[in-house]
Amino acid sequence: MDAVDRITGAGPWRNTKGEMVFANRAQLQTHPMQIVGYAENGSGLYPVVWTGTDVGRVAPPEFTSDTTSTCADWTTNSAATARALTGDSGQASNEAWTNNGYGACFVTHALYCLSIAP
Repeated sequence: MDAVDRITGAGPWRNTKGEMVFANRAQLQTHPMQIVGYAENGSGLYPVVWTGTDVGRVAPPEFTSDTTSTCADWTTNSAATARALTGDSGQASNEAWTNNGYGACFVTHALYCLSIAP
């Protein structure tokens, strides 16, 4: 299942500072209007987050399934497992927020947590 299909609702979504990040589902598949990367207390995150997601919020085309871009569906931290896609939580103007490279599965990174703004 592509990441965008796991997110319910029509939006809008805001970051923990209250800034609108995505106005609607269509924008959710492009790039954020503001930086997403703040922790629940409003402090900045270390920029690398696990995503397993390419541009358009879908599985990357070079993989045949999400399991090869998501550390075996996020079930392993083995050094022997292929690297997984990461994003840069400090990006607001391009698709790097979900696809900014790959990280080794044994390294700890943050996750995005999206909820619909009231």
